[in-house]
Parts: sequence; structure tokens; C-alpha cells
Amino acid sequence: MKVASRRDMLTPESAALAGTGPTPGAAAPVLEEEPTAAGLERSLREGWDLHRSADHVVLASVLPDLIDQGRYLSTEQPGDVSFRLAAEAYHLAAILLIGVRAEDLALVAADRLQAAAARVGDEASTARAADTWAWLFCRQSRLDDAERAALAAADGLEPRFATASPLALAMWCALLQRGIMVATRRDDGGKVADLLSLAQAASARLGGNRDDGWTMSGPTDTAMHAVRAAVDMGRPARCRAGAGLRRRPGRTPGGRAAARRG
Repeated sequence: MKVASRRDMLTPESAALAGTGPTPGAAAPVLEEEPTAAGLERSLREGWDLHRSADHVVLASVLPDLIDQGRYLSTEQPGDVSFRLAAEAYHLAAILLIGVRAEDLALVAADRLQAAAARVGDEASTARAADTWAWLFCRQSRLDDAERAALAAADGLEPRFATASPLALAMWCALLQRGIMVATRRDDGGKVADLLSLAQAASARLGGNRDDGWTMSGPTDTAMHAVRAAVDMGRPARCRAGAGLRRRPGRTPGGRAAARRG
């Protein structure tokens, strides 16, 4: 994606990321049609599909409108649903920008994501923001900051296994997986083992693979993280343990190769 295309996504005319975000008193963007929460939610699902298929050009072309809709709803119809959708739109923008190595603009998107997530305060929005910051810090080789962002959020969201919802387990697992990635880059085998053990427990409790758009969790993804960590740390003999679960047709969420991060 060309730099000009990245900048276009953030222009004041589109109000994509140039506004003050979903904060009290912020002006709503002027749109041709009034958006609805249900419509934006459908469009965001389609946006994650574009992300998984690595269709960055098309995704960049639709993101300004998605963010405008999120800003409109959070301004004109403030509430948990509107702020959650705004957070998801900013999250999708941050993920795209990190993926195309536009970290400076991704920082802006992450800041807007953080602001929206703070207005909601639910598990998914908190996890989105923390994971995005952790990934950005990794890209900047700020591994201490990345570890703090991921694991502090994981500690705060740690669920009670007996009563936790599948979503809560998935969000916790996502942050643990990010922590595994950071610990791997620091060559901290002890921490990788500890986090992997927790992720495996969460995956076992989930009982199957789960796709939440921005993150995938479950036994298959945890096994993939174990193998990747062993290879990256130069310990290929440990791959056998991580590869204990074989892929079965139809059981692994599609588009992993395109959506794989880090």
C-alpha cells in the first residue's frame, strides 16, 4: 500500500482519525446516510474478512467510512454499543496500519482505540486495546513495554474457569498468546513455558477453536504458538510437544496465513 493511500485513510475530510475521537463534545462527522449499529457491526465483520484475506487495498478504501460511522454513533447515540463499535473500527485501522508498516499512523489509531475502549470498559474492548499496544511496542523493539501491556491486561482479565464465558476465555487466551510472542523474542524460555501452560488450559476449557475476527484461540492456535516459539528460540526438538494436535480439514479457521501477525 502506498504512503499516499495510508494518509488518505486518515484525512480530515474523511474524519477517520483526525478528529478527537469518541469523547464528550466531539463533533459528529457529516454523513449522507445515518448509520445504524447493526449495519456497522455487519460492515466490521466484512472488514475482518478482508483483513484475513490480506486484501489491504480494499480494506483501506472502506475503513474511513467505518470509522466515520463509529464516530457518528458514539457522538449522536452514545452508549456501550456505540463506543464498542467505534473501538472495533479503530482497532481494525490499527491492525491494518501495523500490517503495512505504518507504525506512526497506527499509534494514532491505537490512541483512538484506547479512548473508545475506556468508555466501554468491557473485556473485549480492553483486550483489543492492550493487544494492539503490545504488538506496536513489539514492532518498535520495546519488549518490556510490550510485555507489560499484554500481561497486565491478562492479569486483570483472568477468568474464573468454572463460570467464565467463551468470550472471556478467548480474550484472555489472546493476551497470553501475545505474551508468548514477546517472551519468545526475549528468549525467555521459562516465561514462554508458563504462559503456554495457561494458554493450553484456557484452550482446553474452550473445547475447540474460536475465531473472534481479530484473534483466534483454542487448541490449534495454542499449538501453533508453541511450535513457533520453539522454532524462533532455536529449540526445534520441542516442536513435537507443540504439534501434538494435528490439523483436521474443516476444523481450522481459514485465512490464518494471511492474518498471522508479528
